[in-house]
Amino acid sequence: MTTFFSTFCHSAPKQIAALASLPLIATSLIFTPAQAALPTSTTAPADISTDLYAQASGLTGTWRATDVAVLEMLHQLYSPSGAAPERITGSVYATFSSDGMLTVSYDELTMYMPASEGIPPITLRGNLDLSYEETTPGNLAVTGITHNIEAEVMGFTMPGPDVPSGTTSTGYSVSDEVLTFNALNGDPVYFPGSWLRTY
Repeated sequence: MTTFFSTFCHSAPKQIAALASLPLIATSLIFTPAQAALPTSTTAPADISTDLYAQASGLTGTWRATDVAVLEMLHQLYSPSGAAPERITGSVYATFSSDGMLTVSYDELTMYMPASEGIPPITLRGNLDLSYEETTPGNLAVTGITHNIEAEVMGFTMPGPDVPSGTTSTGYSVSDEVLTFNALNGDPVYFPGSWLRTY
């Protein structure tokens, strides 16, 4: 392991700089409100029972963060260090279960920095496990529990840092198929601001 990091540090200083900023991703996790494009239709497809839509009311179910919201969040996280991703591929999902558990999954989320920075793409994969509680209508308390996240750059991987154990409160709203978070208070939790429901 020592040889691995020694070689990596000697041959890839910019890659180290990129990975060194990754603790921001898991420990300075910020709710960032963003405008999401509304789905073109909210009518249930003919082959899906409307009962499934009824069961997925409110927060319960799985949501995919909009690319705009993910980029806004990453911009806030990376801009202070001088370079923010200009585009992404992959997805971020949030699954709210009815028993108060929340899983945030990074499905090969790859960040592409501006070419002028000379930083290769950085890929995040894995998930955060959190708990949530609706403290008042339209307000959530979210607490970090465990994580299993890794970052990869140029074939080298590094585990993500610990998840904050504090509790974050945030306002939220659900409108048709769009979930929006706002008004963050307390310890940070990693969350883009706008999500579209998936089924």
